[in-house]
Amino acid sequence: MNKSYKVFISLFIFFLFCYPLKANSQTKIAILNMKFLMEKSLAGKSIKKQLDDLRKKDINSFKKTENKLKENEQKLIAQKNVLSAEDFKKKISLLRENLKKYNLERSEKINSLKNKRNSSITTLLKEINPILTEFAKTNEITLIIDKRYIILGKNELDITNQILEILDKKIKKINLK
Repeated sequence: MNKSYKVFISLFIFFLFCYPLKANSQTKIAILNMKFLMEKSLAGKSIKKQLDDLRKKDINSFKKTENKLKENEQKLIAQKNVLSAEDFKKKISLLRENLKKYNLERSEKINSLKNKRNSSITTLLKEINPILTEFAKTNEITLIIDKRYIILGKNELDITNQILEILDKKIKKINLK
C-alpha cells in the first residue's frame, strides 16, 4: 500500500466515525439572571424583608444605647468639679468599659446579621439548584450561564422569568437561621 492510500483510508475512517457524533451533539445554552431571581422571587423578597426588619430593630437598639452612653458622659462632665479625682477616674473607666461592651455587642450583631444573610442566600441557592436541574433536563439544556458573565446573547436564551414562575410556585418564604 502506498502512503497516500493509507492517508485516504485513515481520513475516511476518521470522518466515518466522527461525523455522526458532531451532527448529533448540539449544545443548547440558556441564560439566567441569578441576581434578578434572588431579588424578585417571593423567597428572595422574604429574605430581604426579614433582614431589613432585623436591621431596623438593631439600629433602634444601637441608638438607645448610644443615647444612654452620651447622657452618662454629659452627667459625668457636669459632675467633674463635684467629684474627687479618684471617683472621676473610676466613672470614666466605667464609661469606657460600657463603650467597649457596646462596640463589641454592635459588631457581634452586625456579624450575626451578615451570617444570617449568607446562610439564607445559601439556602435559597440550594432550593434553586434542583429547579434548574429539572428545567434543564426537561428542556434538554446542556448549559445554563449566569447573565452577569454574558456580554451579548439572544433574548430567546433567557430563562429567568420561567424559572422565577417555578420558584415562586415551589418556595414562598425562607426563614432566617
